[in-house]
Amino acid sequence: MSDRRGWILAAAIGLLVWPSSALATDRLDDQVLKLIQAHKGVVSVCIKNLRTGETHAFDADRPMPTASLIKFPVMIETYRQIQAGKLSLDTRITLKNEDKVPGSG
Repeated sequence: MSDRRGWILAAAIGLLVWPSSALATDRLDDQVLKLIQAHKGVVSVCIKNLRTGETHAFDADRPMPTASLIKFPVMIETYRQIQAGKLSLDTRITLKNEDKVPGSG
């Protein structure tokens, strides 16, 4: 199983579980654990409901490569800066060789 598929599963777990704050903690933990056990790759999950402070973690301290998931928070911050008037969708940014890190393709 590829690392990419593992990260897709982690993102899917986060998106599926996040709106479930009305569920009991034990039931939510059970739902996440079932998804993790069904996956054949390495999984590390940490979910926090920012409204309630409730957290759910599974092997959350394991270092994992960010792979393509790093694009998600970068996109969120880009849209926040556009909304604040700091950036525009018309702004062109040149990616230079020195901006790249090993393994980024």
